[in-house]
Amino acid sequence: MIAAKSSLRRCAAFFLFTLLGLLSLSKTNAQVPHAQIFGDWRIHCNSATGAPSKCRMFQNVIVKETGQPVLQMMVGYIRDVPSPVGVVTLPLGVYLPQGLTLQVDDGQTYEMAFEFCSAKGCRVRFSIDDALLSTFKDGRTAKFKSYNNMRKPVRIPVSLKGFTAAIGHLR
Repeated sequence: MIAAKSSLRRCAAFFLFTLLGLLSLSKTNAQVPHAQIFGDWRIHCNSATGAPSKCRMFQNVIVKETGQPVLQMMVGYIRDVPSPVGVVTLPLGVYLPQGLTLQVDDGQTYEMAFEFCSAKGCRVRFSIDDALLSTFKDGRTAKFKSYNNMRKPVRIPVSLKGFTAAIGHLR
């Protein structure tokens, strides 16, 4: 009985050390995230060992009472493209034909089509030209409007507090 317990302990210890060794290897090869906060925006950078860091800024909008995410807006640069690109992700269940509209404060309204939906949600990607970038920097709130599957409008505000500082750190 004692020999069986000792043998079982050795097997468990061997398994534990092997598992810890594998975990330390996977952490070494994994991408290491780095985050900074600018107002209501976060910058998240991933960098693999020896590769240049890839950074993007984002803001998640959640329902306070439930913690349910309702929108994620990310902004970043694509290699060899001088202007930033915006990506907005909404939960599944949006009415796709209506698309998504964006209005900063009480300014111009931009209409955008959904690109695709996946398990993570439905996505819109858009270029941010100099005029829109300036509007984001000067604005207080980006107001997005989509429609649910009952074709009722859903309005989601995104704070622009810290946008200018965050976009300045991306390049």
